[in-house]
This record gives sequence, structure tokens and C-alpha cells, in this order.
Amino acid sequence: MKKILALLFLSSCLYADITGDISIGKSEDSYRADIKIGYDFTISQLSVIPYFEYINYFQNNGIDNYPYRDIFASGLRVNYNQVYLDVRHECRHEVSSLNSRDRPLLYSDALPNASSTFISVGYRFGRDYD
Repeated sequence: MKKILALLFLSSCLYADITGDISIGKSEDSYRADIKIGYDFTISQLSVIPYFEYINYFQNNGIDNYPYRDIFASGLRVNYNQVYLDVRHECRHEVSSLNSRDRPLLYSDALPNASSTFISVGYRFGRDYD
């Protein structure tokens, strides 16, 4: 039985897709860089996607960039047809840089170094932009 399960696991790894995206955005005087990578295991209508994400907030002054917040996240998303369950844990940390004392407060209800766990249940409709 163990050999059959190991064979099924290895064969699913060979047919799984690596997913991810990279984005950068601007809001007033702050910038945000986001890198997300996951591994999509799909069997019939069930999809299981463990993922990791890194987000960095920074300020830009000409060619110089000053980071002030890092967010590290890991999660697991399970899709069945259009219904999904997403469990995500993230840790937020301050980054020391030249403008540390001038950084904006991103989360008014969060401590400077904090962690949170989010559980989302939803229904997807229309085009899938995950």
C-alpha cells in the first residue's frame, strides 16, 4: 500500500504545475513589491495549491529605495469546482533602513511586528484570474 501511495504522489508531482506571479505597485509615496509562488496539484475537479508569498513595502527617492516592511506568508488553497477554501498565515516585520523613523503605518490595528492567520471560503464565477 505504501508503494502505491508513493507512486501516486510522485506521479502527481510530475503532472503538477508551478504557479506564481510577480507584481509591483505604487500608492502615494509608497511602493509594494509582491512575489508569490505555488505548486498546483490537480486531480479531476479538485485542486490543492500550497503557496508562499513575499511582500515588501518601500519608499523611493530617485534611484534609492528604502524598505520599511516585509511580509512573509504561506498558505494552502483547495479548489473544488468553483468553491474554494484558503488558509493563509502571514508574519509582518519592520525593516530598518535610512527612513525607518518616517515610514507610514500600514495596519492601524496591528503591532509593528505581528502575525495573523486568515481563513477564506468563497465561490468563483466568471473567468478565473488566480
